[in-house]
Amino acid sequence: MNARIWLGIGLLLLAAVPAKAAGRGRAATAGQQPAGVSVHFSSAGLTAVDVEGATLHYVWHTLKEGPISHVQSLQAYDRHEARRSLSPSQQQWVARWIEKHRVFRFRPKYPSGDAGSYGAAFASQLKVRRGGRTRTAAWDGTSRAPGPNKAAGELVEWARTIVGQPQ
Repeated sequence: MNARIWLGIGLLLLAAVPAKAAGRGRAATAGQQPAGVSVHFSSAGLTAVDVEGATLHYVWHTLKEGPISHVQSLQAYDRHEARRSLSPSQQQWVARWIEKHRVFRFRPKYPSGDAGSYGAAFASQLKVRRGGRTRTAAWDGTSRAPGPNKAAGELVEWARTIVGQPQ
């Protein structure tokens, strides 16, 4: 066989290698799409950020206008949501965010600091999947969880920017 046929066969075989095997869970580099990344964050039933591949789904609530009988009730809030397709650079941001905050080192559960306060009722959860690895971290409003709190805050600000939500 001539060299062109062998080259063609080699390229076909290379294209058949699964992306997971090629990437082995490493962060994507410039020009590459991050493979198999999902991020799910929720807080107190009021905020949710979901990134699945190239899609962002962001849910937030705002306090309703006028007299409110119970601020602790979801009926006191208007629900908003937005879905956006993510550009390759926005997908890269998610991959860098995972590395920057070392989310795979977060503890699964952060104990509550004060069960007698309202803050203990505001549960938060962050679940990140990349390649074959998954990490879930849970905490509440009184937990000492500086890493997850900071990472979640940055993720929510990023989602706000993507959907154009005013402050």
